[in-house]
Amino acid sequence: MIEHVRQTLGGCLRACERRYNISASEAFERLTKVPAILLLSRGDIVDPQLSMQARLTSDAKATLLRAWQKNWGQIATARWDQLDKNERRSAKKFTALLDKQQFFPRQRPSKIDYRVALYLMFTFESLIGSKFPFSRPASGGNARGPAFEALRISIGLAQWRLCGSPFKTPEHFVPKPEALADFVRVTRTQSFRNLMRQRGLSRTPECVISSGEVFALTVADARKKMRTGRRKPLKSAARRGTY
Repeated sequence: MIEHVRQTLGGCLRACERRYNISASEAFERLTKVPAILLLSRGDIVDPQLSMQARLTSDAKATLLRAWQKNWGQIATARWDQLDKNERRSAKKFTALLDKQQFFPRQRPSKIDYRVALYLMFTFESLIGSKFPFSRPASGGNARGPAFEALRISIGLAQWRLCGSPFKTPEHFVPKPEALADFVRVTRTQSFRNLMRQRGLSRTPECVISSGEVFALTVADARKKMRTGRRKPLKSAARRGTY
């Protein structure tokens, strides 16, 4: 089963080789060898030693809390011993949410591990030398194309390794086209670019390795801003009595 998925990925990358003038073998190598630090278990925690509470240092938790609070100027200098009792409690609660792939208390667990998806998308961008190609057919429907499918499959393979479930096939972890399209759309917004700049992040796979949790929070914040912006015109129209 795993070999079938790998062969499908290889076929997509050969199509990308013709379209984007990249090496299919090099792309396959890089997209299937995700750094171990990004593959530590999230969501289905079995060993408590792999949980975010155990993996993150106290200062890292303080840094995430400042990013969550939108205290951009304090992120670089955030330290655990600077937090008061209530802030330390909040930092621990927020860290616990991350094990469930949640970045806000009422958010549903995500179907896509943002760190893994960002790492793979930025890796693909480094291969083709431009932003990730993304478009929908003129006739409508889900996004598609060899690059989009290659990203979907490589995310599925990585998440299969991440969850380490012997009872579910890699296909189970491949995100649905609409879920991945929504993720890619968020990373192309001005809000995402602004938040990256404010938090000192760069659009590179290396930055995801060093700042994966902050990057994942940035996606969640940008998505929240995007959805809030969509709702505002409706509220304004309702007050005017027009739609």
